[in-house]
Amino acid sequence: MIRRSLVLLDALAGGTAWLANLVAALVLMGMAGLILTEIGLRNLFLTSTHLTEEFVAFGLMAIVFLAAAAALREGALIRVDLVVDRLPGGVRRWLEVVLATATLAAVLFLFRHAEATFQRRWLSGAVSWSPAEVPLWIPQGIALVGLAVFVLALAVYIVRLVAGGPVLAPGQRME
Repeated sequence: MIRRSLVLLDALAGGTAWLANLVAALVLMGMAGLILTEIGLRNLFLTSTHLTEEFVAFGLMAIVFLAAAAALREGALIRVDLVVDRLPGGVRRWLEVVLATATLAAVLFLFRHAEATFQRRWLSGAVSWSPAEVPLWIPQGIALVGLAVFVLALAVYIVRLVAGGPVLAPGQRME
């Protein structure tokens, strides 16, 4: 029963991380298209969209938050393993649990503040400074979703470690 629950939770974390990463990839393609459009407009027609800077900034933020969980599951997060790699297996596992738990606590702290900011933006109706006047709850909501998916991925990783699963090495996928 517990094993099956862990498998389902891991599948949920993997699926949401994959979906968030897909959205991040689509955002990246949209950013590239917008930048190319801006270059074309400026060079050929001496005009601008007047939106590129803002939308690319929102896109960059979306990519960072939405791709974090997939990066964790792919073993692609930047790590400093100089000391950890030299530790024996059991010690390394429990140090990894402590470090992943500390990371989870930090991300939960960020999530709480992102949630409060999202609520303020939603209630105030604040909009961006560009002519598009993007409601600021939209990019804030994207960050919130990315943080939630990252929280789930971190929690699943910690549970897997405690249950005896492998410590992720750089480039090693969470299967």
